[in-house]
Amino acid sequence: MLIMIDRKQKIWRKITVYFGNYRNGVLLFATVSYIIAFIIRCDPSSRMTGRVLLVSNSVLWSLKLVDYMRVFRQLGPYVTMAAEMIPRMLPILAMLFVSLLSFGLVREAITYPYEEWHWLLLRNIFFKPYFMLYGEVYAPEIDTCGDELWDAHIDEGVPIHSGLLNVTREGCVPGYFVAPLFMTVFMLIANVLLMNTMVACCTYVFEHNVENTQEIWLFERYAQVMEFDSTPFLPPPLTILYHLYWLFRWLRVRNFSRKNLLDASLKLFLSDEEVERIHSFEEECIEDMEKEKDIRKQSSNDERIHRTAERSDQILNRVNVIENAVRSDVRNLDLLLKAMETRHVSFCIRFEGLPSSL
Repeated sequence: MLIMIDRKQKIWRKITVYFGNYRNGVLLFATVSYIIAFIIRCDPSSRMTGRVLLVSNSVLWSLKLVDYMRVFRQLGPYVTMAAEMIPRMLPILAMLFVSLLSFGLVREAITYPYEEWHWLLLRNIFFKPYFMLYGEVYAPEIDTCGDELWDAHIDEGVPIHSGLLNVTREGCVPGYFVAPLFMTVFMLIANVLLMNTMVACCTYVFEHNVENTQEIWLFERYAQVMEFDSTPFLPPPLTILYHLYWLFRWLRVRNFSRKNLLDASLKLFLSDEEVERIHSFEEECIEDMEKEKDIRKQSSNDERIHRTAERSDQILNRVNVIENAVRSDVRNLDLLLKAMETRHVSFCIRFEGLPSSL
C-alpha cells in the first residue's frame, strides 16, 4: 500500500517494484487460489475438487514458515544458501529433463509398441526413469526377453540356440535389446555426471557463503523487519480492511494536503556513540568496496595490457640508456686505442733513429 500511494512513480513502475519481490507474488497467488478453491468447495457437486485445491493451497502457506526461519541466526544463512542454490541448479535440471525425456521415450516406445494413446503413456515416459535417479532400476524389467530365455536355459538345461526352450517370448518385442543399451548411457550421464555436477554446484555455493553467515543473517533479519513493517498486521483475507484504512488516509491527504498522515515508516533513534559506529561501519564498507574495485581493475585484461605496455616502455628506456652508455664506452676505448697506437708508432720511429753502435 505504501508503494501504491507514492506519487513520484508511475503505476506500472509501482506494480513492477511490488511484484519484484517474489514473496508478494506468491502471497497474491496463494490468496487468489484459496478464494477460488473455497468457492468451488462451497458447491456440493464439486466439494472434493475444492478440497483437493485447498489442500494443495496449504503448501504455499506452509512455506511461509521458511521466511520466519530467516530471522534465526542458525537457520537464516542456510535458507539463503538454499535459495541461491536453486537458480544455479536450473541449467543442470534442464539437461536432466532432456536426458529423462530421451531415455523414457525410447524405453516406453520399445517396451510397449502396441499400446494405444493415453495420457498415462506420457506419465510413464518420466515415471520410472525419474526414480532410477535415486537407485530404483526396476531390474526385472530391464531385459524381459533375455531374462526369460536365460531362466528357461538354466531350468531346463537346454542350449539357448537349440530352439527347444519352453518360452512364451512375450517380452521379445522388436528392438528389445535397445532399451538396456540406452539405460546404460542414461545412468552414466544422469546419475554419475549430472547429479554429481549438481552436488558440486551446491557445495560451491555453501563454501562461498559459509564464511559470511553473520552478515547474511543480519541482512536477512533487516529485510524481514522492513517487510513486516510494510505489510498488514491482519492475516488474509482480512487484509482488505487494512488496505481500506490506508485508502481512507490517502483520500484525506489528497483532499487536505496533509502529507504527514502517510508517514508510517520505521523510526530509529540512536545515541551519538551508535551513530559514530554506523559511520565507521559505512566507511569500512566504502573502503572494502574501493579495494575490491581496485582488485578487479588490476585483474582486468585492459589493465594487464596497460601494465605490460608500461613495463615494456620502461625496459626499452633502460635498453636505450645502456646502449648509449656502451656506445660512449666504446668511443672512449677507441680513442684510447688510437692514442696508444700513435704513441707506439712514434716510439718505433725514435727507436729506428738511434745509432747502430748503441
